[in-house]
Amino acid sequence: PPGPGPGPARTQGTQSWPFLEAALQRRESAGMTLRQGYKKQGEHNPVMTQRFGADPYALVYEGRVYLYMTGDTFIRDENGEVMENVYSQIDRINVISSEDLVNWTDHGTVYAAGANGAAPWGKNSWAPAAACKEIDGVMKFFLYFANGGNGIAVLEADSPTGPFTDRLG
Repeated sequence: PPGPGPGPARTQGTQSWPFLEAALQRRESAGMTLRQGYKKQGEHNPVMTQRFGADPYALVYEGRVYLYMTGDTFIRDENGEVMENVYSQIDRINVISSEDLVNWTDHGTVYAAGANGAAPWGKNSWAPAAACKEIDGVMKFFLYFANGGNGIAVLEADSPTGPFTDRLG
């Protein structure tokens, strides 16, 4: 059956995204078949299990899908016990990518905000979005995020996976 939501899903006889169709054709021509997934439908995030990832934004570049996600972490008290999360210490963005939407590469964490972040003036990095544009013959990648309710930040890199910097400091 088609997947949930309003977007196109890969099913026989229905529409799909061109880049996904091309990836599936490459896989089929190479004699590859899909294995049964470890997770069942509805069991949390199917593309990343090793870390939290919320508010995903997808950027397609050179046939690869890059997902940029709000990178939440556990908040612990002085005894190391997990406390209720009020989402006030989200200062990183997780990046993963895939050529076929089945196999994913973890590109690590972009430390976007906070004292150790590319934009130390910001406290939070929520709901990222990314864009790319050729400028003076060089591809540039831009990573946008919300600094809580205090505005939108933008970081820049020469690669979709960074390293990202804040030109304004």
